[in-house]
Amino acid sequence: MTKEKSFQFCPKCLSKDVSNDPSLESIAGGQLFNKHKCNKCGYSALLFPEMTEEEYEKLKEKIGEK
Repeated sequence: MTKEKSFQFCPKCLSKDVSNDPSLESIAGGQLFNKHKCNKCGYSALLFPEMTEEEYEKLKEKIGEK
């Protein structure tokens, strides 16, 4: 049995287009952990939810996203 790969997504708009936030604000804050940023809506935070594709699709169905 293979383990399904998980990914991070934006909790605000549900986009999977998420990356590390290299902004000066993030770096200047002297943060120990990298901030993440949604490239679709601009939301930025230390932690973004992470789940498998199957879990993600169930979540989208539950909240009415297509």
